[in-house]
Amino acid sequence: MLDSKLQPYSHFKDKRGSFLGLVNEQNWKEVNFVKTEKEAHRGGHFHKFTHEIIFLIHGKMRVKLTNIANLEEVIEFSLEEGEGVRISPNILHDFFYLEESEHIALLDRTFDPKNPDLHTL
Repeated sequence: MLDSKLQPYSHFKDKRGSFLGLVNEQNWKEVNFVKTEKEAHRGGHFHKFTHEIIFLIHGKMRVKLTNIANLEEVIEFSLEEGEGVRISPNILHDFFYLEESEHIALLDRTFDPKNPDLHTL
């Protein structure tokens, strides 16, 4: 089964500003801030073990998810500011940036450069 869009679990706004609750589940071991230029492509890989969440902080991007066990099982959608996507192991993920964008990536495993959990078809 493919993953899909995530919505913030909480949103609060008052005269001081706003609070956007992104994730309140699972144990995350790595959190990354990523800035990407308009028309760039990221991803193009899958993880065998790592669970990942991407939350778009600024900009707009198109997401394509493909189940590597059934390559005909594909979903595509856009993310806007404040939206996210959950990516399970064995889901090929591609991100196409429609605007200059910034996102936060959460991973439940730390990246090991000697044994990266990055795989392509």
